[in-house]
Amino acid sequence: AGRLQNSSRHAAHSAGRFTFIPFVDARHVSAMIMPYINMLSISDANRILDQQITFAGISTPIFAQRTLASAGLNIRCRFAKRHYVTATAQALHQSQEIKEFFDTETSQSNVGLALEYAYNSIIGPLRANIHWSDINKSVGFYLGIGLDF
Repeated sequence: AGRLQNSSRHAAHSAGRFTFIPFVDARHVSAMIMPYINMLSISDANRILDQQITFAGISTPIFAQRTLASAGLNIRCRFAKRHYVTATAQALHQSQEIKEFFDTETSQSNVGLALEYAYNSIIGPLRANIHWSDINKSVGFYLGIGLDF
C-alpha cells in the first residue's frame, strides 16, 4: 500500500489589508486500509492522519475515496491589527480509481464554503467558523483556541 500526493498553498498580498490564498491538494492511495485511507476534515491537514485533507464545510472527519483533488481560495481581511475575517470557497472531486476520475458517472464532485473570524491573542488565534457543504447539506460551527499541533 502506498500513496501519491501533492499540496500547495501560496499567499499573494494585495490592497494592504487583504490576502488571497489559493490552494490545491491532490492525493491517491493505492489501498483502502488503515493507515492508508483518505480523510476530509475542517481542521488543519494531517492533524489526525497523514492522508487527511482540509475541506471547508464539514464539522467532523469523514472518509473519502481513494483518488481526490481539491482546489480553493481563502480571502483574508485583516483589520485593527489583530482581527481577521476569512472567506473560503473550495471544490473537491473524487473517485475510487484513477481511471474513473474523469468519468462523471463514477466520480463525485462537492463544494464547501466557510466564513471565519479570528483574533490573534497572546495564547494564539481564537477562531469562530461557520461553514456549509453539499456533503452533509447542513450548516456547522467550529471554535478553536490556540495553535493546532
